[in-house]
Formats: sequence, structure tokens, C-alpha cells
Amino acid sequence: GTYMTDHDYDICFYRMITDKTGDPMPFLEGVVESGSYQDIAGFGNAETDALIEQLRYTADTTERANLTNQIMQQYYDAHVFVSLVTYTRNTVMSPGVSGFSENNPYEFYGVTAESTTAA
Repeated sequence: GTYMTDHDYDICFYRMITDKTGDPMPFLEGVVESGSYQDIAGFGNAETDALIEQLRYTADTTERANLTNQIMQQYYDAHVFVSLVTYTRNTVMSPGVSGFSENNPYEFYGVTAESTTAA
């Protein structure tokens, strides 16, 4: 059970679901940043760490996207991590449905007592 922390592997599969809000920081702080708790590939470096630090204090959404793309391009180019799957979910309902809540994209029980059927 220590192969990930000991780096005793040739290939390692693990799953991570990134934050449901679409904010890249949980992934970047947890996997990409130097010394992060899930940096099992040992990727972290001064350049991407500086970009992550800049992103941490950037509010402008366009600039956040630009910084994140720069960081992730370096991560992908280093070939330390390969995304095998991405999660896509579509919710389809008839016009007129109300009270349906989908706060969590991984939750499949959006119908509540306040939900109404389509007219």
C-alpha cells in the first residue's frame, strides 16, 4: 500500500475528481504544485509553482483561464500524467419542470418534494 508514496511503480492509475465548481485550484494545489499531497509523479517545479501562486490571487476569469492553461500545458508536455477519461453529464428534462436542483454534478437525485412535472 505504499507504492504511490515510495514511487515504486512503472505506471500508476489513480482517480481524481476535480472540484465541481470548475475552479482549477484544488487540482493544481493537490496534484501539480511542488510537494503537494498527490504529487506522486514529482512534477512540481519553480516555474509552475510561481504560476500557481499568481493564479491563487488572480480574480479575473480570463486571466485565471490563461494561467491555468499555461500550467497544464507544461504538465501535459512533461508526460507525467495522462488523462484517460473525463466526466461529462447531460441532464435533459421536459419544458415546464421546476424545482429540480442539480447542485452536485455527481449526484443523481435532483428531484425533491418541491419538484413539479411538466405541464
